[in-house]
Amino acid sequence: MVMTGGMAVRSLVLGMAVLGATLLAAAAEHRVAAVHAHARALESSSLSSDDTRVRVVSILPHNSTAFTEGLFFHNGKLLESTGLSGSSFVREYNLPSMGRSINVVAREDVENPILQEFRFPSGTFGEGIATVGDKLYALTYKAKKIYVLSRKNLELLESHPFVTSTGEGWGMTTDNKSLIVSDGSAKIQFYDPVANFTLIRTIEVRDGNRAISNVNELEFVDGEILANVWFKNEVLRIDPKDGRVIETIDFSWLPDMVTNLKNMKSMRHEAVMNGIAFNPANRHVYLTGKLWDSLFEIEFSCYKTAAASSDVDASRGNS
Repeated sequence: MVMTGGMAVRSLVLGMAVLGATLLAAAAEHRVAAVHAHARALESSSLSSDDTRVRVVSILPHNSTAFTEGLFFHNGKLLESTGLSGSSFVREYNLPSMGRSINVVAREDVENPILQEFRFPSGTFGEGIATVGDKLYALTYKAKKIYVLSRKNLELLESHPFVTSTGEGWGMTTDNKSLIVSDGSAKIQFYDPVANFTLIRTIEVRDGNRAISNVNELEFVDGEILANVWFKNEVLRIDPKDGRVIETIDFSWLPDMVTNLKNMKSMRHEAVMNGIAFNPANRHVYLTGKLWDSLFEIEFSCYKTAAASSDVDASRGNS
């Protein structure tokens, strides 16, 4: 989404307890204590109103200047798209090897090399991304077009007109056949990337009788859609057949674990939770936010066991 005001973004470096400097060591100890406290809370109670329990497995570094719009795994690599005109990109990363347990403190000096990158044209605000076959598709916010990239090297192949119900592009995922797109309303639309981006069908996201607007980043997992909602610290589980909200999973506690937000409360207006990636290798969900310095590896109890039918195991990581 577009920024509503200017801000100065500062990236804070987190120390490990083993570092020699006294102040950095103290900061690291404080960070570890806070993480342990949250871990104990996670172990002791459910964080949703329904059945899904979540557990933080590790905290990984995340680029604190990235205005995250799209996030997903593909063939073991993490891909991310960002917004802001002049600063929008699609990048492919190796997932950092650190952070195997909750005991590890996130650091920005851990290797997280950019493997390759596509930069949106100047003045274009990037949005969600998805891969179908050998192509990667990249939405734009208000340009009313979609970019088609080579998945192999992120080179631009072509662009096409692309208009949603609001005229805006927000989040995008795929079931390996359709491009599944949100546009800031309560609607999620399904497009055919092979047939000139023809609109196939539309669902409305509803929790009971209430339509849920501002649906943002999307991820397709085990036959259902996970979604962020702009300015909400929650993840929705959505039935793609009819838009019914299966469950709302509360993550109101998560921003308090993001160090640069905890130390700079003024950032929170723009630095909202956004970014969901399912890793089929370990069946964990990775969550982050715009301008967050942390990427959270989280176990969802509802995804601990693979879905019985291969038809619904259409996560982008397997395409």
